[in-house]
Amino acid sequence: MERVDPAQITPKEARRAGYESVDELRATLCVNTHNPTYRIGLRCIGEDPRIALRADDDLSDDDVADIRLRLDRMDARSKNGPWTRDTLEIIGRRPGVVSTDLAAELGRDRAGFKNDVTKLKKLGLTESLEVGYALSPRGVEFCRRVDDHG
Repeated sequence: MERVDPAQITPKEARRAGYESVDELRATLCVNTHNPTYRIGLRCIGEDPRIALRADDDLSDDDVADIRLRLDRMDARSKNGPWTRDTLEIIGRRPGVVSTDLAAELGRDRAGFKNDVTKLKKLGLTESLEVGYALSPRGVEFCRRVDDHG
């Protein structure tokens, strides 16, 4: 991260920041002595490990038991009671549906619902779509195994 003079921003830098032109980028800046402009560089440090996890649907009995235990713990810690199975079920039944609608169907607020889905995502059970969510291959297999074996 470094402080920069907006007049020195190049067309290439503007395009890398997602703008069509330097003028378009500069128009978004609030430039004065109290609001300096900074260039922040980012780099990829590797693929998100959740991507590989959610694709792994080769679940052993121990994997299923571990996921079940983790979900049970999440349910037990919740102020609002058990939520994990209902959330997996509705996402499986209604993939790609906006989170507001899913939350309302479960009688939940959107922010809390989205926070809980993030917890399921960390276990590799769900994935975000352009709109809404879907069960990941791992989530589909977990739900199938739980449905088949109680």
